[in-house]
Amino acid sequence: MTRTYTLPAPITTIHHLGGGWSNFEILQHDQGVHGLGAADGVLTKEELFARIADLKAQKAQLSNKGRSSLVLDFELGSATGLYNELSTMGVAAVQYLPESVMQLSESARRRATELLRINGTSELTPFIVDEAIATTQLMTASSGAALSSKQKALSELAAIKAVLFSFEGGDD
Repeated sequence: MTRTYTLPAPITTIHHLGGGWSNFEILQHDQGVHGLGAADGVLTKEELFARIADLKAQKAQLSNKGRSSLVLDFELGSATGLYNELSTMGVAAVQYLPESVMQLSESARRRATELLRINGTSELTPFIVDEAIATTQLMTASSGAALSSKQKALSELAAIKAVLFSFEGGDD
């Protein structure tokens, strides 16, 4: 499926980074720029630069109020370290979702990153997807719009599960 915007090149994967980064840690920084590219499986240097600027602004606000910025200092250090590593490697972005999931629609990739975020994990597994499918099936749809959203979610989850199983060589 085609992406809604052009990804920068070159892109590296998390496995080629030397800083001991986790998929979940990189996901936490993937907030996009003006809503484009947020939590889509790829964190660009542009998105990371915007994240660093946002964290610096939040830190300044806390400082002006005389409040501790310890948590923000950690996040800022992490974001800056990752940005520096990407710059040193000469890459424009890092991909943190499996390649099989990256071939899905942008909305399905966002659903996959949502699963990672909700579960607080670095690995997207069929078990996590099965749990999300079961939870979504239990939801009641009180309107046509809610039913449509539920059906879309189930369709995206089924697509994610299918590529994860095909990638792992399973046949369930």
